[in-house]
Amino acid sequence: MKCLFEILKRKRGSVKSAPSHLTKQLSHKWDNIKKCFSEFSKHDSDEHLVRIESNLKPFVDQLRSLTRFLCLDQSVLILLETPGKKSTQLVYHQLKNFIDFLCIKAFKNFDLSSGSTLSIHKYLQDFPGLVHFIYVDRKTHRVVAPTLDLGSKQCLISADKLWKMVDMGQQYLHDGYLQIIWKDSTFSYSYFCWFENSSGAPLKPSRTPVNAMEYVSIPGILCGDFYQRLISKCFVKKSGGAGGGGLSGVKCYELYCVHLSLATSSCILEHTRRLAATVWEVSGIPSVNTDFV
Repeated sequence: MKCLFEILKRKRGSVKSAPSHLTKQLSHKWDNIKKCFSEFSKHDSDEHLVRIESNLKPFVDQLRSLTRFLCLDQSVLILLETPGKKSTQLVYHQLKNFIDFLCIKAFKNFDLSSGSTLSIHKYLQDFPGLVHFIYVDRKTHRVVAPTLDLGSKQCLISADKLWKMVDMGQQYLHDGYLQIIWKDSTFSYSYFCWFENSSGAPLKPSRTPVNAMEYVSIPGILCGDFYQRLISKCFVKKSGGAGGGGLSGVKCYELYCVHLSLATSSCILEHTRRLAATVWEVSGIPSVNTDFV
């Protein structure tokens, strides 16, 4: 903690420095804990032990708030905005004379590829009403998703709506909900998270993660692997079995779907089951972390 406070003091006044009230509150809570430990070492009573435990949670919460501000706050992009724009302009001018050639080459390679780049239109014919989907293997963090030309008039959905769908799904997942369906005036959105063993058989969580993820970082892999923690919360008593060798054999998958708003819940559930069962047959085993159907 001493090193942390020294670093925060040195960074004071920079663009990404911590607000003074956060550091002061953290320092105050840390002083309380040290005082409680000092009293406990002198008296060794249950009362002082309870005081330590009661002060630990506010301290951890304050430390989390400081970490979120320093590591997760989007304002950190301010630091990268100027050099990022300069780099973008430099690369653009250097590639300007080759853009048309590279676009033609890319589409040519796309059309000549095999299963991993199968036409989305042919695949979606078996899923009437389905506009888009995102399939994620959280064991390897690999993504399978159809390609979308968001600038085309034929594209039915915007990037903004797709990201809002992902944000909504992750928000409910962080609250402990593994399935959700919602809609607006144009589309129906759905998010599903499920578990399988190493043989591909579905696994039912031994307990619901609702209210169990309160102190776990937001979904993702930047602040530790959220999904491994989710597995440990859902299969707390699992030691070895279910064909998967304990927790290491539990695989987690996610599926986001966008349907036209007329699609019924039963239709969405049926499409979800079929997508989960067939998407890898269509795309093949990906060689990279992002595979576009």
